[in-house]
Amino acid sequence: MNKGLIVAICVIVIVAAVVIMMSRGGSGAGPGNTVTEQQLTLMDKSTLETETLTLAEWQSRGKDSEGYYKNAAGEYTMVESMNCPDCGAEIPKLLLPPEPIGVGGEEDYPPGMEPDSAVDPFEEWEETTARMKAEYVCPQCGKHPYGPN
Repeated sequence: MNKGLIVAICVIVIVAAVVIMMSRGGSGAGPGNTVTEQQLTLMDKSTLETETLTLAEWQSRGKDSEGYYKNAAGEYTMVESMNCPDCGAEIPKLLLPPEPIGVGGEEDYPPGMEPDSAVDPFEEWEETTARMKAEYVCPQCGKHPYGPN
C-alpha cells in the first residue's frame, strides 16, 4: 500500500473516533453511584456516638482544618473510628497532622519555615505525631492504642 493512503486512513479513523466521542458527550455508561452518594459512618469524639450520612451530606456540614466534620449540633467533633487493639471497642481515630512534603526547595517547606531554618520539618512532625500518639488513650479501657502501654 501507498504510505499516503495509510496515513489518510489513520486520519479518517482518528477523526471518526473523535466525532463519535463528542456526540456521546465523552462519557461511557455512567457510574451507578458516585463517590459522594456512598455512606460514611463517623464517630463523635466527645460522645462516642456514630452517625451515618452520605459523603455529600458530610461535606455540606463542613470540615475544619484538622479534619473533623460537624456533628448535628454544629461542633467539629466527627471523625472516622477504629477498633482499640487492647479492648476491641470502637473508638475515635486520632487525626494526625499531614506529613511535610519532601525537602529540597523553598516551596517544600511549611508556611513560615525558612529553608535554612535550624528546625527540620520532618523531625518536628515526627516529634509532634509521637507526642500525640503517646498522649492518646482509649476512652473505654484507658490504654494507649498507638503504642506501648
